[in-house]
Amino acid sequence: MSYCINPNCCKRQNDESALECAACGNPMILYNEGRYRLTKPLGNVDRTHAYEVFEAKHLHRNTLIIIKVLKSEEPEWIKRFEQEKSILRDFKNLGLPKLEKQFNVTLKNGHVLRCLAMEKVNGDNLEEWLQKKKKKNNKFQITEREAISWLKQMAEILDKLHQRSFFHRDIKPSNIMVKKISNQVVLIDFGDARMVTGTVVDPNKDVTSVYSHGYTAPEQMKRRAVPQSDFFSLGRTFAHLLTGIHPDELPTSSRNEDKLIWRDKAPQVVSKELVKLIDDLMEPLVNRRPKNTQEILQRINEIQYRPIPKSVLIGAGFGIGVLIGILIGAAGMYWYLSLKIDESLRQLESKVFVHKKNAS
Repeated sequence: MSYCINPNCCKRQNDESALECAACGNPMILYNEGRYRLTKPLGNVDRTHAYEVFEAKHLHRNTLIIIKVLKSEEPEWIKRFEQEKSILRDFKNLGLPKLEKQFNVTLKNGHVLRCLAMEKVNGDNLEEWLQKKKKKNNKFQITEREAISWLKQMAEILDKLHQRSFFHRDIKPSNIMVKKISNQVVLIDFGDARMVTGTVVDPNKDVTSVYSHGYTAPEQMKRRAVPQSDFFSLGRTFAHLLTGIHPDELPTSSRNEDKLIWRDKAPQVVSKELVKLIDDLMEPLVNRRPKNTQEILQRINEIQYRPIPKSVLIGAGFGIGVLIGILIGAAGMYWYLSLKIDESLRQLESKVFVHKKNAS
């Protein structure tokens, strides 16, 4: 099957070999070198949305890619589109999808669609990943080890973004992909990312609002987003992943409805330091969150490489001592039995020799 790129087409599904849409006559092969064919939409196709995202076939390489299509011609949306293109182009090998091409498609009615062709990550977003895990083994939470690994990778991605004066503004499970083979995470959807300028730190100026239920920081909902707003969303994301429960469905503190009560829903987490870090990331007040990504990475490293408690070492030493004692005892028993067997064999040989001598 192939899919028509025209958002107003009445019948967008076409035969996989079609060169033009049977319904509207627009081209089915995209880009001036005849490079791409849309195969299916990803997510719901909604005419009210500014974007549509498709899986597409690269006809020259016979591989699958992703094409993101901007339908709107509003200046604000075009600005976001150009910004996402710039981020994907300039931040190569930083845990983001690789940008392949940016191109335009002009429809028969003159409407211009702006397109980004990018790498198709071989994996699922973390929202899909949780759903599949639940269906497979009825578990809907990530492990503590997975949380530490993915949280560190996300902090490293944000570290590079923030160092270059960008922040994402829409971190949530559906915007984080995990690769099937390497288990590496990839941050996607940079249409709402923003540069850190005087605008975002000046309380008298506005910042375009971006809102995702359960994940958006309180100051961002008031159009006062800052880089630490990403930390709040990151903390909420990992509270969701560790509990398997959407933040909107978790109980909140009676003193502050922006504070989640989640620890008892994640019994697999034994590290108090990890719990404290996630709580700090989700602090409603910006000045109570970690100051920067380097602080987050330092705390994660301390969690990963924390010294083994003395009580554990003593217990381990006792266990090793018992094991050595058992091995020594077993070796002694083996030696003793070997001697007894040798003695029995010698006695038997002696009796046989005497018997043969008497018989002769």
